[in-house]
Amino acid sequence: MCARLMMVGILVVTAGCAGGQRAKRHPTERLPVVLVHGISGFSSVAGMDYFFQVPAVLREQGYNVHVTSTPPWAPVAVRSRHLAGQVRAILTQTGARRVHLIAHSMGGLDARQAIHDDLGASVATLTTMGTPHRGSPVADQWYQWRMPWLDPARSAAANLHAWTVRSPPEENDPAAALLSLGTEEAVGFNTRNPDHPQVAYYSFAGRTLGHDGAGYCGDAELPNPSEVDLPPPDLIGPAMFLSGPDLSHAIANDGAVQVPSARWGRFMGCLPANHYRLIGHPVRAERIPGTWDHRAFYVQWVEWLMRSTPAAPR
Repeated sequence: MCARLMMVGILVVTAGCAGGQRAKRHPTERLPVVLVHGISGFSSVAGMDYFFQVPAVLREQGYNVHVTSTPPWAPVAVRSRHLAGQVRAILTQTGARRVHLIAHSMGGLDARQAIHDDLGASVATLTTMGTPHRGSPVADQWYQWRMPWLDPARSAAANLHAWTVRSPPEENDPAAALLSLGTEEAVGFNTRNPDHPQVAYYSFAGRTLGHDGAGYCGDAELPNPSEVDLPPPDLIGPAMFLSGPDLSHAIANDGAVQVPSARWGRFMGCLPANHYRLIGHPVRAERIPGTWDHRAFYVQWVEWLMRSTPAAPR
């Protein structure tokens, strides 16, 4: 009964069990949880997590949590190769047969290709958070209107950024990375990377700009929360663009990815969060009055994954 109540409340607030205390189990009884960052991302820099404070709160609950790091401005084909190698290392380190992957934004595409190419038998579940499975018109526009003669300078800046955040040594290419996120590339990517039959795929979408999700979130497996989100200044323009020309029938989006594009596998629901708030970015995801807390969400979702995923055969 407690697990059922937690799933009903997962999008809104932390559900209390056993008098508000969550029972802890020994980490070896659970599959490792692997967090996968998106474009321009990192694992942790100067004490700030990409998934802000999420590793710590999950570890407090006894989970075995690992955070990967891939070249932040490389295309999916390059990033997925690094991700696969790191997941294999985690399996060797922990002795586990499989892992749970939770990926934000572009990281979801990295994970899907890594699963298809190399990790099918090693991944129990993949949860994608605001991943552009069908591409993003924002990426299309950036690539179309970029000035190609600036690409070498952008790559140099991206390599410096990668060195600063201690990403794996690899040549970065922002133009190729953004092309990986485009709507046209998504068609071929989805054809080349079908879902693996041994992996359970889940997805969540964010919604912002005050959109309540009507017409886009009602058929999800979890209830659509009543709370709405307001984007930070740098996402207002993209959110309005992604809403489409008819604001009376605006397309729900998180400021980077439209809800229809974020749906993949079992679509669990919409979250009242912009693209940054999905990971609790401490600078851009300014605290908006409301009840949705990304830390509580990740704790509840991981708990549900652990309860719902059968153990791997030995």
